[in-house]
Amino acid sequence: MVPPIVAWSIPLIAGLVFINFGYRQVRKHRRVMRNGVTVEGTIQSLESSRNVVSTSDDDVYPIVRFNTRQGLLITKRYHITVSSFEFRNGEKVQIIYNPDDPEDFIIDSTFIAIYYMFLIGGIIPFVIGAYQVFKLL
Repeated sequence: MVPPIVAWSIPLIAGLVFINFGYRQVRKHRRVMRNGVTVEGTIQSLESSRNVVSTSDDDVYPIVRFNTRQGLLITKRYHITVSSFEFRNGEKVQIIYNPDDPEDFIIDSTFIAIYYMFLIGGIIPFVIGAYQVFKLL
């Protein structure tokens, strides 16, 4: 049998992982939105995410192509999955990129609320786990 302190540490640690991910993504999104350059890009293709744990069969990585204002052509896989119904091959999208690192970009239409759901989804198990661990000490 697993000691209770170890068992309650699992949601605590899982909560920290979700909080960290959500915080980093919200921070990146805000930074790029604040300092970024907006250009038009194109969805080149949609790459399957089936090799990624915990995604639905309908989730894909958009492969995006855009030109920076300096004329540099960027073709890169977006860093998060989206629903396969959200974008189509050849679709024009608004890209906001970091002028210091053009490969650091966001698709302007991406729903930022998902990052906040990670934050909230991390806080709940973290608080429950922390409460139970401290109660056992």
